[in-house]
Amino acid sequence: EVNIDLDKLPNDMAYHRTGAQLNPKLEKLEFPRNDIIYICDLGQGAFGHVFQAKAPGLVKGEEFTLVAVKMLKDETSEDLQVDFEREACLLAEFDHPNIVKLLGVCAIGRPMCLLFEYMGRGDLNEFLRSCSPSNYIVRSSEGDGEMFKDVELTHVSGECGTAGGCWH
Repeated sequence: EVNIDLDKLPNDMAYHRTGAQLNPKLEKLEFPRNDIIYICDLGQGAFGHVFQAKAPGLVKGEEFTLVAVKMLKDETSEDLQVDFEREACLLAEFDHPNIVKLLGVCAIGRPMCLLFEYMGRGDLNEFLRSCSPSNYIVRSSEGDGEMFKDVELTHVSGECGTAGGCWH
């Protein structure tokens, strides 16, 4: 048995670094990846895969927050990693009620993850496709018989709190 006085050992700063160079824009959004609770897969993207999860204590006042986690692939190139981090930095500064919000990141360790607010109807592209005339037909009982008609999105100016209006 050997007694070692740790106070007499010289300090070696290599033992105190994580090796991660975290971008200052992302630092305030860092979330512990081990706290993410997986729910289900949502799909694949250019960067990797996306899954639904819940994150405890992510948003103040909420016990759990439903999030869509965009996870970078393990075998990505350095250029793709830089692009993914650049996207995260841009979204970290962006705050608009009509744009999905970046709530957190897991930038320390691999793979890098972005935690977005969960949108139950999917992204805008998915929503617009589901509203297209070929996918959305309404049954109407006008007149003598039943009639089927397509529903169209229409633009209403001055609503939804935006200068340009909204699509309905």
